[in-house]
Amino acid sequence: MKQRMSLPVVLLLFSVPVAVWAFDISDVEIPPASRAVYVGDVVQNGVPTQMLKFSSPRSVTEVLAFYKNSWSDPGKVRDNLPPYIEKEAGEWRVLSKLEGSYSVAIQIRQHEEATGSEGFISVLDIGKSPVIGELAKQFPRQGGTELISSTESKDGKKRATTLIFVNGHTVESNEEFYRAAMAANDWKLVRGGVKRGVAVLLFNRRHEQCEISIGQGDGGESVIFANVVLPD
Repeated sequence: MKQRMSLPVVLLLFSVPVAVWAFDISDVEIPPASRAVYVGDVVQNGVPTQMLKFSSPRSVTEVLAFYKNSWSDPGKVRDNLPPYIEKEAGEWRVLSKLEGSYSVAIQIRQHEEATGSEGFISVLDIGKSPVIGELAKQFPRQGGTELISSTESKDGKKRATTLIFVNGHTVESNEEFYRAAMAANDWKLVRGGVKRGVAVLLFNRRHEQCEISIGQGDGGESVIFANVVLPD
């Protein structure tokens, strides 16, 4: 199953407590010949995060090589830590490193609409204790459901929270559950249904909106994306 999200699932690849020292996303190099736009300050899994979105005419391999070469500079490697950690997450390639009490992550994939690549640069303040929001705690879920990710962001006068859950129930069972659970919380179903094994449900409640997408993961589990937009 492939799901598209307005914000990436930024992976926290380091969790080692280190001394706090100032670091900002403006301190992170942008790939050569790239365009970057500041997405904003978000909260990823309860951790304050700064994020840039970038696009590059260079390939994924070339951009990764740029960061690997830069981050491997002996003058930038600290406290005997590895210069970076590399992971794959579906179509995404991820590089991450520590800068004091901050985790820097480069998340990149082949550009969907043009040659070259696109991705996100994020800086997470892992020196602060994670605080999961009340919406993530209280959002309806069937028994045995696990919260995988919670991302909070602000756009003008609106606040958005994107939640990702996983459980062992079927797509159809989850769809039936959310129809009933959202109605019980005064959400009105605008449209919804199951097509080709993926359920999509759109709800409104006064000035609030919630879109739920449910599909099957590679391991047979159900993956639930819930995007809730509320007035600030």
